[in-house]
Amino acid sequence: MELKLGVNNDPDAHKPLSIEAPVGGHITFIADYTDPMFFFSLGGDALGGNDNNSDNSNGDNSSSHNKLSSVSFGGSFGSNFMYEPTNPVQGNVVSFQANQVTGGTVSFFKLLEASGMYFQNRGFSADLDFNEPMESDFGANYRAGINGKLDLSMEITSFISFGFPIGSGSAAVVAEASTNDGVTAKAFINGLVDPDLSWWPDFIPLMPDGDMNAYGFVEQTGNFDIGLSGSFEIQMPAGNQGMEGSVRATPEAFTMQGEVYSGDDVWGASAVYTTNETKCIATKPDNFSDGISETVTSQIDAAIETTQNAIQELEDAETQYDLELSLRGLRAALPGIIDQADAAIDDAVDAGITKGRNTINSYLSDNNRILCSDNLSGQIDAIVRGHRNALTRLRNAVNESNDNATTRTELEAALRDLASLDRINRTFSVTIIHGHPTFGCGDLWTMTASRSVTINETLLTSSQKAQLLEAADNVKYIEEADGIRIEAQDIVDQLPTVEELEGLKDNVEACVQELTNGIGGAGFTYNHDTKEFAHFIIINGEEKEVGNFNIFDKNELIEVSRPEIGDCNANGALNKLMEDAKARTKQNQ
Repeated sequence: MELKLGVNNDPDAHKPLSIEAPVGGHITFIADYTDPMFFFSLGGDALGGNDNNSDNSNGDNSSSHNKLSSVSFGGSFGSNFMYEPTNPVQGNVVSFQANQVTGGTVSFFKLLEASGMYFQNRGFSADLDFNEPMESDFGANYRAGINGKLDLSMEITSFISFGFPIGSGSAAVVAEASTNDGVTAKAFINGLVDPDLSWWPDFIPLMPDGDMNAYGFVEQTGNFDIGLSGSFEIQMPAGNQGMEGSVRATPEAFTMQGEVYSGDDVWGASAVYTTNETKCIATKPDNFSDGISETVTSQIDAAIETTQNAIQELEDAETQYDLELSLRGLRAALPGIIDQADAAIDDAVDAGITKGRNTINSYLSDNNRILCSDNLSGQIDAIVRGHRNALTRLRNAVNESNDNATTRTELEAALRDLASLDRINRTFSVTIIHGHPTFGCGDLWTMTASRSVTINETLLTSSQKAQLLEAADNVKYIEEADGIRIEAQDIVDQLPTVEELEGLKDNVEACVQELTNGIGGAGFTYNHDTKEFAHFIIINGEEKEVGNFNIFDKNELIEVSRPEIGDCNANGALNKLMEDAKARTKQNQ
């Protein structure tokens, strides 16, 4: 390609330029003389880029495609090259109009390397250094941007040399006030980390779990602040724990911040990674104290309920002391309930046969077939057989006049059996053997099909069912009420009083309140060399070493913290109250 370039203001003064395309490559040249702007791109394969036999080489290896192989550059005096970041960082990496573009690999302050098309809004110079396209001095209002692959390489004082690739990202440089000629440059980045995580330091107990986003900045001074956000797994002796959050790299430290979801609780998670160890801390959820008192005092509540129930049973027994608690009154009503249930079973059978016949006839009509046989009646009889047996069983138990422990047991079982069968709600399959409408049901013409039929019938009303269950509950009262009253009194005497139990509960709740207020969190340190974990809890701002436990489990944290504040042992105190009550009963006897 031959060009003529003006060399000064003389319209007749020009300089010829010959540009040769590399073997197997290309040249792109765009010019807009109304801007004015130009863009030049030259690309070639290894053969073209290393071709030293060009007619233009003149033996000095100065061929255009040797010096400029696989590079692009251009200038727009009207700043009409528009930079649009593919991964914008709000407030930092923004669109702008550039007056210069350069293609290739760009180094940002020896911390960040990027490959792609590099946009700048500085004065364009044809005297390019393609090994280090960025110059060290930046004017005010300087802007630059690049989209493509990014590579970070950072020195962290307390950690290690650390770097990673960004498969698809954006970087933009802005100039800010500084002591460096009044202006310093800062490169902001944002992008998706390359899914190959071979670069991750696997000696720390944290691993990425999925895609990550990288963001932050590097400065001309060498300072940087880079974050990696996404899903992670914290590796612990109690098992790996998922976390949503980020890690952060600065020249001084490599740290982590995130949230761990455990049931309805949201724990804070933070860590500091150094060369020798990892220190991870779990911060308790905002609702940490919710439900803890109830959990710790649940056995006391159960004991209070047991005592209250025993007292109620004693009161009921005393109320019924002079009454004969038998089933005489209920037995009179049971035959009517049984007869009504029997009639309801007959209705269910009729309804099932009607539905089944309709289903069978519909199938035969739709398929132009005739019925040879079916098992509808047998299926329905099998379904209601258990209900009929329950009626018979109860009828026999009611009619049994010999009242003893065996007959009472059978009567109670028969009552509960029928009460449990208060409805028939079954879907079953009917087998239809059908034949040809002309040739009949011969072996050559019969076929088999199946269809579903549902029976849904109420045998007992809710009040009847309740009456049966009430009767079953009262069978045990056929024995003399006096014996029941004496037994109920004995039970109450051997239990702590409600007042004693409530006092114990108040004391334990006060202890738990002190405990939960004092817990500041928990954590562990992990030695990178020995691979050993050392767990601790934070009580009233002081770290106390404890045995291994799940630092993100509320109950486990409470359990290991109890010895530090009065133990809050509800179980031991409750057992002592129970023993005191039994001893008191023996003394009274």
